[in-house]
Amino acid sequence: MRHHTHRRMLTPDQAADLAAEFDEHEFEERVEPICVGPIADGSRSLSEAAHELHGFAVWLVELEREGWQLIHEAEGNHLELVHSDPSEHVYDTELNEA
Repeated sequence: MRHHTHRRMLTPDQAADLAAEFDEHEFEERVEPICVGPIADGSRSLSEAAHELHGFAVWLVELEREGWQLIHEAEGNHLELVHSDPSEHVYDTELNEA
C-alpha cells in the first residue's frame, strides 16, 4: 500500500470528466478495470464470504483515499477507475509482468 499525505481525492463527476477527455489510447492506458464478480467465490460459509467482501471493501476505500475514483456507475461485475496522476496504477505493473 502506498502512503501519500494530502492526496487529492477525485469526485465521481471529476473522474467522469477526466475520462471523457481521453482518446482511445489514453483510455486504455489510464482507466483501470476491477472485476468484482469473483470476490467471494469459493466461500463455504457466510462468514467466509463476509470476510472476503469486507477485505475488498476496505481496499476500495483505500483506493479512493489514494485518489482513485469510478468513472461511471458500476456495470455488471466490473468497476472502471481513474486517477488524476497518469503514473499511478491500481496493480503493481512489475508484479503483473513477472
